[in-house]
Amino acid sequence: MVASELVTGDTALDLLWLLRDGTLLADELKTGIVAGSRHEPTVQQAHAQAQEASALLGATFTAVRVVILQRPDDSFTVQRDGHVRLLRGGTTC
Repeated sequence: MVASELVTGDTALDLLWLLRDGTLLADELKTGIVAGSRHEPTVQQAHAQAQEASALLGATFTAVRVVILQRPDDSFTVQRDGHVRLLRGGTTC
């Protein structure tokens, strides 16, 4: 782990990880009730985080992984290009 609660402008990243390949991945941890991956405020937040983290951290930043603790199969990533990808069955990215 590189940082926790890293402020990237108007948003903050809960956790920032340096991966073995030298890239950076952020986690947004959702501990409360979230209406799955289609919950628009959560998706919008992750898009803003990905955009701001990309601007701050550059090309090494890859994605925001939204981890929905109460419904792990609804977790997803928002890539630096804005693409949303669902994470199913323990997939990590």
